[in-house]
Formats: sequence, structure tokens, C-alpha cells
Amino acid sequence: FTTCATNMINAGELTHRAEVEEKTEAKGAAGDMVPTWNPIGLRWIGFVKSSGREFVNAQQQQSDMTHMIVMRYDEALDLSPSHRFIFGGRTFNILSVENVNERNIKLRVMCKEET
Repeated sequence: FTTCATNMINAGELTHRAEVEEKTEAKGAAGDMVPTWNPIGLRWIGFVKSSGREFVNAQQQQSDMTHMIVMRYDEALDLSPSHRFIFGGRTFNILSVENVNERNIKLRVMCKEET
């Protein structure tokens, strides 16, 4: 039994602790629904180098992508574009999430940093 290296996740890749937030809507002062962000937990993440093949291939499919983040699969967290990462005062909105080879080991998260 052999496992493709892209399926594996090395703990050394996950060097940053980021807050995951989920977008919900709450009733505003005027009675209208306004988006709010609620923290749902901290996760270890890693940033993929923008010069790497993995990043370049993903950017061809997501032209707005500024960062690719990798993290461990977490069945308790159904990560989607309704989530975002907060790290070091920076915000990374999720564009798409890939469960690498559908193995429930590693997620590749394509993000756009808010400026």
C-alpha cells in the first residue's frame, strides 16, 4: 500500500494558529439582516508558497486567489466559503475548499486576503 505524498500532511507544514469564523446574519438596528462573523475555533494552518506547482495549478482555477492554506481535515468543521481565517490581524476569505483525494486527511483552502 502506497500513499501519495500530496495526501499526507506534515506537522511542520502547520506553523500558524488561525481563528476560523463563520458568517451568519443578525437583525440590525434598523430591523434589516446584517452579516456578522462568529468565531468557531482555532486551527493549525500552513501557507503554500506562491511559487509552488500546487499553488500555480490552483490559481489557474481560482483567479481571485491570493493564498492557499493547508490544514488537517476536521469532520467537526464543514469548511466552506461561508467561513474565513483570521491570522495576525489579516483576514483570508475562503473561495473554495478541496478535500485532497477525498481521503479526509488534508484540506487545501483557496483564499483571498482582504485588503
